[in-house]
Amino acid sequence: MYKWIIACCLLLLACKKEEEPSVLAPRISLNEVTEITRNTARISAEIELRGEGTVTSCKFLYGTSEDMAEAFQQEAEGVEGNVETCLTGLQAGTSYYYCLEISNGHSVVRSDIGHFQTLPNTLPVLGDLVMIYKGPFSAAFQCILVDDGGEALTSLAFTYREKGTETGKLGEVPLGDEGIFTGKLQGLEMGTTYIVSAYAVNSIGETYSTPVEFTTSEAVYNSVPGMLPEIMGDQKYNLASLTLSGFLNGTDIRLLREMLGWDIEGHETPGQLVEMDLSEAKIVEGGSSYYGSRYTRRDTLDYGMFLRCSQLQRIILPHSLKVIEKDAFKGCSGLISLTIPDSLVVYQTSSGCSALQELSVSPLNTVFSSIDGVLYNKDASILIHYPEGKTAEEFTFPSSVRKIGAAAFQNCLLDSIIIPVSVEELGEQVFRGSRLKKIVISDGVYTIPEAAFKECTELKELVLGKEISALFDYCLDGCNLQELYLMAAYPPVCYSSTFTGAGDIFNVCTLYVPSGRKPIYRQAKGWGNFPRINEQ
Repeated sequence: MYKWIIACCLLLLACKKEEEPSVLAPRISLNEVTEITRNTARISAEIELRGEGTVTSCKFLYGTSEDMAEAFQQEAEGVEGNVETCLTGLQAGTSYYYCLEISNGHSVVRSDIGHFQTLPNTLPVLGDLVMIYKGPFSAAFQCILVDDGGEALTSLAFTYREKGTETGKLGEVPLGDEGIFTGKLQGLEMGTTYIVSAYAVNSIGETYSTPVEFTTSEAVYNSVPGMLPEIMGDQKYNLASLTLSGFLNGTDIRLLREMLGWDIEGHETPGQLVEMDLSEAKIVEGGSSYYGSRYTRRDTLDYGMFLRCSQLQRIILPHSLKVIEKDAFKGCSGLISLTIPDSLVVYQTSSGCSALQELSVSPLNTVFSSIDGVLYNKDASILIHYPEGKTAEEFTFPSSVRKIGAAAFQNCLLDSIIIPVSVEELGEQVFRGSRLKKIVISDGVYTIPEAAFKECTELKELVLGKEISALFDYCLDGCNLQELYLMAAYPPVCYSSTFTGAGDIFNVCTLYVPSGRKPIYRQAKGWGNFPRINEQ
């Protein structure tokens, strides 16, 4: 009897063991929500698999209702261990509920309901207010919108007031690239102190930047072109500094030249002027010739306008200026720095500015840029002007440069320079009159333009890359080369005047050519005139 009872018990236990499932429901535990912003949040969970099953579906459910009745779904990253996802497009300042739902092919399991709240929208956030320029009757400022607060802006402007008076408001201004917005204050009084702030508004409220206090400059206002001689009267030779606004024609420019110590006849004057602020001035047509037979043109600094005005040290150009012609400042040996104004679209170099150390560009200009005092076009693909008086020991080209403009390195003080392979084109007279002793032109350049090294009297060594195919006229005029290295396998074309003006170059200079190419160079036009041709 007992044996029968024991046998039955053993049989029941065996049946129970066979019925125990091999796959158990996974365990889920939610993690703390991270990276919560106004519109995003990162949710995650830990999954513990039990038994032999695998996860076939893993998704997060989320919504604004705790019962998850109208929940959104988003697939999780991963299927076991730590799984997560980043929720986007959320509403600011809103409570959200979420859970993880998984299936292992045998059962569907949901975790507990989690909860988080997105950050609320806020007031706009503004950066520091920066003054771009200041004149006697106007000023310009820039500010950065750091954050719109998550709400659409209803107003973006500047406020300003004369110190001690009520606040006035500048008209609405557009939001520019990278969150920068600009405002120009006009109709100001000269010699007057103002307080200005940037201003932004959204549905939450309004924000002001830290106010900036400034004082407009004292200036001479020339309301009628040609009236400056009458306005200045006997004081024209007594001023060292002048702030000038209004309209300037040839008659006015003629007077300014006299005040700068050099009249249109080429004679010195008692003028003491060394600094001029013309930011609020506008050059117009008319009046007398300012030099020889030259007359002013609208918004243009014409050739020779300040020719030989050697005592001029600083000048702030008109904001309305559009063109600076070649040699407008020729012989201005005292000029230290020059700022390219807002509206300038054409710039040509001036020779003889031996003290010029820096070219800078107004932040409002859309055509030009400046890097370390060197002038480029906006994207720095063209190097336009390396200042004559810049005393750097070496110069490295930005990788963006593809062209070097005409006379860009004219009269520069560098000892040596290497033109990188990224540069593809050189302008005429590019190194004219420079003090360079060694120039290396890499393989990106194909031709040497006219008068490229003209008057480079200290140039002793010149290296031309393997892609050079031609040397134009007068490119070595005035040079005293001792070593000329050609890397091209085939002799570059020499024009009839390529070596004109190069002195005794054929007898003084040694020509170095690629290995095995000496016979070809010996037979080539121009190159065969070198008695000393060595292979490298």
